[in-house]
Amino acid sequence: MCDLILPFDLGEPRCLQALVRSFTLTRVGKGSVLDLSIEDDVEVVWNDIGKACVRKRMSGFPAKSKVYQKDLDDYIISERGKSYSFPPKDRNEKHFCFRYGSAGTLPIINWRGHDHYCLFYREVFPIGWNIANGGFDSRLEMTYPLLAVERELREELIIADPAPSQRLRYKFTWDAGRPVDRPEFGTAHILWARALSRLGYHGFGEKDIELKWDHGPDLLVLRIGDERPEPTTGCFLNINAEDFGIEVDRIARLTIPDSAILMDGELFKQKLINAPVGLFRTDRMHTLLDRPQWRIPRDFAPDAFFFTGELHEHGQQVEDTVSQEYIPHLTDKLSAEALKAWHRAPCKYDLCPATRRIIKRAMKRVPTTHESPRYDVFISYRHCMPDETMACDLRETLVAAGFRVARDIEDFDPPALFLTEMERCVRESRYTVAIVTPQYLQGGACLEEAIICKVLDMKERTHRFIPLFYQDTPLPAYILAATGIDLRQAKSRAKAMEKLIRSLRRK
Repeated sequence: MCDLILPFDLGEPRCLQALVRSFTLTRVGKGSVLDLSIEDDVEVVWNDIGKACVRKRMSGFPAKSKVYQKDLDDYIISERGKSYSFPPKDRNEKHFCFRYGSAGTLPIINWRGHDHYCLFYREVFPIGWNIANGGFDSRLEMTYPLLAVERELREELIIADPAPSQRLRYKFTWDAGRPVDRPEFGTAHILWARALSRLGYHGFGEKDIELKWDHGPDLLVLRIGDERPEPTTGCFLNINAEDFGIEVDRIARLTIPDSAILMDGELFKQKLINAPVGLFRTDRMHTLLDRPQWRIPRDFAPDAFFFTGELHEHGQQVEDTVSQEYIPHLTDKLSAEALKAWHRAPCKYDLCPATRRIIKRAMKRVPTTHESPRYDVFISYRHCMPDETMACDLRETLVAAGFRVARDIEDFDPPALFLTEMERCVRESRYTVAIVTPQYLQGGACLEEAIICKVLDMKERTHRFIPLFYQDTPLPAYILAATGIDLRQAKSRAKAMEKLIRSLRRK
C-alpha cells in the first residue's frame, strides 16, 4: 500500500512532530535558550504508530536514552553547565533523534484550601500520570507552540460545579489569544451532557474561570525552512530522552470550588476517553520527590481523583478503577499489543517523564516555608503490644485516606539521635496523634513526644495534639485538656475514625 494512502482508522492525523537530529541549549540566567532549525524536507510523525516505528529503528535506544537523559537533567534541572549540544561532540551518534512537536500545561489547582497538581492517567507508553499535553496538529502550532499549550488544557480539562446553588460549567480565560473554537470541544461537552444527564449537565450555565500563568525561564528560537526565526518566551523547555521528545510547557494556576468536579475532555474516534483525573497535593508530591532516588516511589496515588464526573476521596482506589472500569472501557482504542504492554508494565502509576521533569522545575520555584509541614500526622505510641498493632493499623488507615504519615519505624533517620528525630517529626507534622493506653502513660519517649507537642501548641497557639482513647485510664491534665477521639467502644470505632479523618483534613 502507498504510504500516502491509509486505512480510515489510520488516516486521521493525531499530531505533527518533526524529527530533530541536532540542537543547542545555551544558559541564560536560571533558564535556557533552545536554538532549533527545521528544514522543509524533515521527516515528521503524525500518529502513535509512527512514533513506535521511530523508536524501534533507533539502535541501542534504552541504554542511549538513559545516558542522554542524565546529561539533560544535569543541564536543565540541576542547572549545571553553560551550554548543551546534541549530539555530544564526544559521541558518534547517527541514529538517535528527538521529536519536536508537543506542548502542554501543568495545572495547579487550589481545591479545599490546598494546591494540587492536576494530572491525567495515560494508559499507553509512557504509562502513568501525565500533564495536559499532546502533539502539535498544524504547522501554525509548531511555529507558535503556546497556542497548543492552551489548546491542550482546554481540550483535556473540563470543570463543572453541580451544586444546586451553582450548576455551572467553567470556561477558561486565555493568555496567548483565544484559540479557535474547534468542533471537538463542543462534541466533548455534548457527550459529557449525555454521560452526566443525572446532574442535568446540559442545563448548566457558563462562567469564566481565571487562569494565572507562571512565567517560565526558557526561550525557544525556532527556524522552519527559510521563514524568519520565531521566539517563544516565558516557557519551560521539557526535553526527555526517555520519550525522545522536545516539549514546550507552561504552568497554569486556578482555584475551583470545593463542590467542583473534573472531567477529561479528550476524544478518540468521537468518543470520550474519560481518563481518571488525579489531584496530588503539591506539598506531599514535593516531599516524595525530595527523597533520595532509591526512596522515591515508582507508583503514585492521588489524594483524590475524578472518574466519570464522580469524586473519589480515597486515592488508593484509583488502581481498582483503572483496571476494572477504565481499561475495559478502552477496547476500541487500545490495540491488542498496547493492552498487553499495559498489563506487563511493572509500574502503572508512575509519573510520566515529562510530568516528573516539569514538577521538578516547578518545585524550584516554590519557596520552602514552615507553613507547609512535611507530614500531616505523626503517630505517637508505646512500643509494646497491643499498642504497636494499633499504631500499624492506624498508619495503614491514614495512608489509605491520602495522608502523609510519620512513624518512628519508617521515618526516623537511622544515624540520628532518637530524641532529635522525635522532636523533628513532631515539629514537621501538622498533627500528633497519640494512642493513649495505660502503657502509654507509664513514661518513656512517647510521653516526651506528647509534652513537646503541647509545648509547641502553647508557643504557637495551635491545637496539634489529638489523643486517641483506646482504654479507660487516669489521664494527666495536659492530655485531659484535649477533647480527643473516643475509641473505647468497638461498635462506634468506625464513626470515630471518620471523625478523626475529618479533623485531619482541616487546614
